[in-house]
Amino acid sequence: MKAIFEHVGEVFACGDVAFQHCTSCGSNQAFARPFCVVCQADTLDWRTATTGRVAAVTIMHRAPTPEWKSRLPYAIALIDLDDGPRIMSGCETELRVGDRVCLLPDGQYGLPYFMKER
Repeated sequence: MKAIFEHVGEVFACGDVAFQHCTSCGSNQAFARPFCVVCQADTLDWRTATTGRVAAVTIMHRAPTPEWKSRLPYAIALIDLDDGPRIMSGCETELRVGDRVCLLPDGQYGLPYFMKER
């Protein structure tokens, strides 16, 4: 499992979000696993995405920990990746449901962060 998570981190460092695609049933999964959650096959390959569409967004006005206080207000969104699964991600506070978005690597926190496509 450690190798799976290392791969996800390496791909993100290159500016992409990695997800698994099952070549047996065609499903996609955002959380890396050694098997497909739909058909339990171990025939998984890696795909990447940098764009998608906002499915839901919320603005946070309270920090969960003191370290996040400087980022207030911040937004969290559910992003439907193009040709991929739905993921939760940080995003610009101006985003609305239905907006097209692209990945902007967030070097400060090392987490996926999306901004409106321009």
